[in-house]
Amino acid sequence: MITVGAQSGDPNRLLQLKRAHTLSDIKNAVHLINQFELMANLDFIIAYPDEDRAERKRTFAFIEYLNRQYRVKIQFHHFFPLSGSHMQFRFPSRLDNQSRLDLQNIFLNGIGRKGWVQNEIDSDRFFSWLRRRSYSQFKKYQ
Repeated sequence: MITVGAQSGDPNRLLQLKRAHTLSDIKNAVHLINQFELMANLDFIIAYPDEDRAERKRTFAFIEYLNRQYRVKIQFHHFFPLSGSHMQFRFPSRLDNQSRLDLQNIFLNGIGRKGWVQNEIDSDRFFSWLRRRSYSQFKKYQ
């Protein structure tokens, strides 16, 4: 198994993140990995700041496409702001009920792993703690 940091199935998000790869690059990487009879493990992040249902739908559609065409596993991570990044003071977006159902279907199809669930819990705990312990720091987030 080879892990690839796909990050998103939305081309605009990849540009915003300055990832220097495209959806075509991800497809090509997965194709090459499969040619060597290996499984592609793709990391995707959900709940980016300002991410909406439409963006998530594009990511989920890309994942479904990859699953139909190739041998892939998906590892979802919930967005958490990293110090020093251009999103270091950004809150994650909240997932709507339909997005949660879409994720559940991906898991039921056996291609996704639920790492994001604990990430979401940890993120909520962190921001709750930060608000209580250092409101001046918490106010920097938007």
